[in-house]
Amino acid sequence: MKTCRWCHQAIARTVNHAQNWHCAPCNRWDATACLVCGTTVGFPRDPTVLTPEQAATSPYLNGLPPEARGREQEQVARKITVYCDLHYHDMYFTDRRGDTRTCTLCGTSWDRRKAAQHTVT
Repeated sequence: MKTCRWCHQAIARTVNHAQNWHCAPCNRWDATACLVCGTTVGFPRDPTVLTPEQAATSPYLNGLPPEARGREQEQVARKITVYCDLHYHDMYFTDRRGDTRTCTLCGTSWDRRKAAQHTVT
């Protein structure tokens, strides 16, 4: 059974080889591998990497009604630990215009038909 690194409680319905999990008591997510691609490089992630100011730049969040934005911004920050650098950028911080993709955190732009090369945050 996994133990939450924030509240130190046992996480129900997890096994020691689980790669991603959610702690219900403190509502945080954690992982030993990226939820999207499964890479273990960089895990466990540091949840303080994403500041509230950075989270506010998310095109995903900007498209939400104001009453939902704060709640979602908090969830984005709590889920930073379950994605690798590339995929956490792609999940929340990629501005899509035509064939061009731009990361709102690091400013990197790329053609959507090619692999993204983000600056490490």
